[in-house]
Amino acid sequence: MRKILCLLAILTALCAAAPAYADNALNNALEYLSAVGIDLEYEEETIQPDQRVTRASFAELIVKLLNMSDAESDTVYYHDVSADHWAFGKIGALTENGILSGNEYKYFRPDDYITKNEAATILISALGYRVEAEGKGGFPDGYIRTAGELELFDDTSYSPELTLSDAIIIMRNALDVKLLKLIYKESDLGYEKSDDVTLLSYYHEKHYAKGILEGCDGVTIKSTNRINDDLVIIDGIEYKAKQEGLLNLIGTKVEFIYEVDEKNDERYVVWVKSLGHSDSLDIQKDEADFYNPAASVFSYVPEDRDGYKNINLSRGLVLIYNGAVATGSYDAILNSDKYRVRFIKSHQSSVYDIAIVWKYDNMVVGSVDIDQGIIYDKFNASNVLDISEIRDKIEVEGGQDIEQLVDGDIISIFESEDGELLRIEVSKNTCEVTAKYVGDGDTGKVLYAEDKDYLFYDNNANFSVLYGEKVKLYLDKNGYIVYVESVKVSGFPAYLISAKYDDMEEEVFIKTLDYDGNIVKRSIVKKTYLDGSKEEQFEIYDKLAPGGTTNQQVIILELEEDGSIKSIDTPYLGMGQTDKNSLTLVESNYSGYYKHHGAFFPKYIFSSDAVMFYPPLTESDKADERNYLVKSGSDLQNNDPYTADVYRYSKDTGYVNLVVLKSGKVGTATDKNYILVDEIKTAVNEDGDIVEKLICYSRGTAMEYFTTPDYSLRDAGIISGDVIGIVTNTSGKIKSAQRKYEYDKPFTTTKYMVPNNTPSFHKGYVHSKIGNVLRVRYDEADFESAFVISEDMIVVYDANEREKIRKGTMWDFTPGARVVFQTNDENPILMVIYK
Repeated sequence: MRKILCLLAILTALCAAAPAYADNALNNALEYLSAVGIDLEYEEETIQPDQRVTRASFAELIVKLLNMSDAESDTVYYHDVSADHWAFGKIGALTENGILSGNEYKYFRPDDYITKNEAATILISALGYRVEAEGKGGFPDGYIRTAGELELFDDTSYSPELTLSDAIIIMRNALDVKLLKLIYKESDLGYEKSDDVTLLSYYHEKHYAKGILEGCDGVTIKSTNRINDDLVIIDGIEYKAKQEGLLNLIGTKVEFIYEVDEKNDERYVVWVKSLGHSDSLDIQKDEADFYNPAASVFSYVPEDRDGYKNINLSRGLVLIYNGAVATGSYDAILNSDKYRVRFIKSHQSSVYDIAIVWKYDNMVVGSVDIDQGIIYDKFNASNVLDISEIRDKIEVEGGQDIEQLVDGDIISIFESEDGELLRIEVSKNTCEVTAKYVGDGDTGKVLYAEDKDYLFYDNNANFSVLYGEKVKLYLDKNGYIVYVESVKVSGFPAYLISAKYDDMEEEVFIKTLDYDGNIVKRSIVKKTYLDGSKEEQFEIYDKLAPGGTTNQQVIILELEEDGSIKSIDTPYLGMGQTDKNSLTLVESNYSGYYKHHGAFFPKYIFSSDAVMFYPPLTESDKADERNYLVKSGSDLQNNDPYTADVYRYSKDTGYVNLVVLKSGKVGTATDKNYILVDEIKTAVNEDGDIVEKLICYSRGTAMEYFTTPDYSLRDAGIISGDVIGIVTNTSGKIKSAQRKYEYDKPFTTTKYMVPNNTPSFHKGYVHSKIGNVLRVRYDEADFESAFVISEDMIVVYDANEREKIRKGTMWDFTPGARVVFQTNDENPILMVIYK
């Protein structure tokens, strides 16, 4: 099977197969042809740069080069090129246009390898220079001589055979050949080369030129004023841009391809590349480098030598800072730390007169409010990035969208001097190392570790580590440390409900509310570590329940492989423990307001995986174990007051890991993204318990959930076709569910009203669909709602099909169909169609 490969993919294959061919000529040719729009076809599995080209394959290349179509005629021109030959149409088209003729016996030899002499003959004929070649001796010398004069074989190999590499380079060279034009000379007809008509312009309606790049990406070196982002200025001529990311070429000589829209009198640049004639210098600025504004000299330490090297900067230096021309003194910018700069000597300049600086500030994402367009800092509740006014100017790199940023992501923010340009690059790079110490290095603050040394982005960062401590480093896009987190102590958080001694069993039992919301009873049957000391079970009992009354509290449990307790860590420090390596009470009875981005304002921010225990507040309530709950931030009321004990169980993270709520409004955690039930099966969980497995759909995606051992969807009357909202514990197991639409009940519509910016659930009938606009009617004929929908939110329940549930399409919205839908504010996020 023949496969189409883009030229860049071919280049990758060529370079991998034979590095000797990956030279500039071949790279440039591939890039150039791709920009022109010439695609090549080859067997992907067999492509080699030095493979020889057949006569049929070369004919195919010529057809592409001349932007021709296959012959429409069924005429067979050659005995060995039948109508079912893969290249029949291409060979026929070239023959009809007088470019091919075969030999005197009407054989073309399509599968023979072509020589350079034969290739020159075909190409010269295609370019219209046959008469000139015949006048210089005909085949082969006249054609070879003419090809040399037209520079067709420049940068090709010396092989007499035509390789694929040579063929690609020849194609690129041919695009620059000036075509012949008919002239009258002394009453005779003749031909001469055109001044401006090339094969590129005539057959592909594109033009090739060279010049100085003076403006792009909203910046021009001729003015501090911004130009339109879609403009490119070369030698004072404005072009509309079809290529981005040219800023590092500004001020240099470039080659480029452009198109002309004569109707609108506009030119469009489709490809730009540096000619490499301008002098440029790239430097990663650190503490050791500096700028002397009085002498206009920049001093830096090259990577390959000791000592400084100085470069002279123009007094009229144009400094482009984060995508916009900077104004005023450049001292503050060039003497700041940790930026990347490219110094450029523009065309014919003797000193560096252009500087392109990219400098960023780091921010650790705490949360993102998409609706308001605000990113909150993880460690500083008052530090926010407001993107609402400039969303269209934000470029997010690293494979992320703004909507996909999550807690702990590091964003590097590039902001122009005038604040009009903003680019964000995302990093999720982390690593765990064994630390030695933090100190000052030659180029900034350093964390010395056993494997290697890591630089901090902020030399004023206040992080300390203990020798031998295991820490997690969060690194920005360039590998600088943004913050340090001590790796959590082993074990998991739990809330101690009771400790009891069983006289009959002669064992101590403790009952805990674990972080996942389950209440578990465990025995202490041997010596166990308590706060760093190994003690007998009776000693542990006396400390956990002095005088027989349990001291209810947060603890960290570590278990053996068989599930028995290995260690218990309480907030009280024992032998060998410090607040650096143990569960620590940060503040008791702290009063603050909860903020939706994860903070007890104004003092504490908790991590995304923070555990919030909510024990009963009265002695009477403590008798019922169902009153011991685990909550999350989504259960708390924004801007409401709370009182809590605040804990950490890892060192100097900047946020808290554990919260024990003592007062404040707490709701019930619900999953407001409703799901459509497909099937309920009996299953066995990882602990060997018999549970139920829910197979369901959320929007167009198939999903699976397991229930907790004490809850049954079947007993709740839930069947296939129901739409339900589920409540899960922190382990993701369903502990309750609510039917929002019951498949076996009569259909009753509910009006859609905007419910105060919260998810809501409604039922109606399809009225009409035009494009992607859906109108839903309700029982009242005069009431309708309109929604903009997409296919990724559509699910169909069809009782007549073997597979009752499937991902839907726009065509499933037939008038009168029942539709059950969920909205968030005014936006639909789930559409279930019943057929």
